[in-house]
Amino acid sequence: MRWPLRIQLLLPFAAVLLAIMVGVTLVTAQISVGSAKSRIESRLRDVAQVLQSATFPLSDAVLEQMKGLSGAQYAVTQDGQLIRSTLAGLQSEQLAPLAVTDSIEHLSLTEEMAIDDQEYFHAAVALQGRSLRGQVLHMFYPVDSYRKAWTAAAGPPFWIGIVGFFVLVLVAFALARTVTAPIAQLRNQVNRIAAGDASPIPPRSTNDEVRDLVDAVNQLAEQLTAYDEKIRTLERTRVLGQLGAGFAHQVRNAATGCKLALDVHALHCPQADDESMAIANQQLALITTHLRAIVNFGKEERRDFQPLDLRDVVLEALPLVRPLAQHHHVAIHFDGEGEYPLNGEPTLLQTVIVNLLTNAVEAIAAQPRTEASLPGEVRLELKRQPTGIHLTVVDNGPGLPHDLEESAFDPLITSKREGVGLGLTIVREVARVHHGEATYRRENGETRFEIHLTDKRND
Repeated sequence: MRWPLRIQLLLPFAAVLLAIMVGVTLVTAQISVGSAKSRIESRLRDVAQVLQSATFPLSDAVLEQMKGLSGAQYAVTQDGQLIRSTLAGLQSEQLAPLAVTDSIEHLSLTEEMAIDDQEYFHAAVALQGRSLRGQVLHMFYPVDSYRKAWTAAAGPPFWIGIVGFFVLVLVAFALARTVTAPIAQLRNQVNRIAAGDASPIPPRSTNDEVRDLVDAVNQLAEQLTAYDEKIRTLERTRVLGQLGAGFAHQVRNAATGCKLALDVHALHCPQADDESMAIANQQLALITTHLRAIVNFGKEERRDFQPLDLRDVVLEALPLVRPLAQHHHVAIHFDGEGEYPLNGEPTLLQTVIVNLLTNAVEAIAAQPRTEASLPGEVRLELKRQPTGIHLTVVDNGPGLPHDLEESAFDPLITSKREGVGLGLTIVREVARVHHGEATYRRENGETRFEIHLTDKRND
């Protein structure tokens, strides 16, 4: 059986409210009834006090006047015999066994008796007047009138209690709803998360525990979204590795054939341009390096690190990119005097440098050029730091789209129409295996890709 939280909260609260309201109503009604009874008895005492010490005879007219003023019936007896009465059917025998008091203070409506099928409360007091000695004044107050007074006194507290109870129940229901409604919203949100929709719940304006729960669910949704994206990225990476292993062998065979063709050409044409042949051989070596980087992407294998000067690696990489830069009228400047010793894998580092320079040149070439446009410029900077070497590639191109800035280094993420989305991923991977990191930022209208390489020569 389902036991909703709203009912769990409402029922105990309503039970407590009901008990309190019943108690308050009963006490108030009892006080009101007691007050009504006291008023009736006080009125009768006042009448008795006037008549007890009266110096005039208690005639039928006097008794009728007292009846009209107090609402009670009156009778006078002397020596046990009824001499006057406002009740037509009253007999002396009915009054004989009734108690009589001499003190008005002790007068109270405690006895009940029936006269002509009507119930009355009875009280009697001995008269003290000089002409009234030996007489007894009997007072009869109708039970029906007393009950009407009781009802009139107890009715308002009772109805106030009933109305107050229902008002408090409605308030309790509204309070319970303020708790259960957000919980129902959270339940729907969790169901949406399970269905793949991680849109957040609008935050509550009230700073309470429910708001903390809403914030926690929203944070959970964000984390699940991030985990889902990470899993998708890992899956793409796994598929990429499987595909790379398949076509790397074919491309490597083609590159080997090109290398053999260049070697044969060099043997038969010794007068060929040595610089062009050298660049062609370097490009083939770079293709092989790219293939190896793709195949080994994400693998934790032992790297063949060796002492090197990063400046030499840069100088070897620049000729591979300059033809592309000259074709697009982009100037490449290198700022890095001195030595930059490092333990690393030169072919992988060269891959990173060529990739970043190529991306910078292509980004500048892809933007519309006007006469007012600044000339295309790419700067490569090397700086020594206490923890290693900082390599920065800066260009005055448009930079990455805003929606790709956070995921620039993720696999298969690209802004190029014909791009694959692996270049920056390999850059980050090479930086990682060299105990460093790769970052991107846009500053002063320039695009900056920064590679920090940690010096591990002494480890």
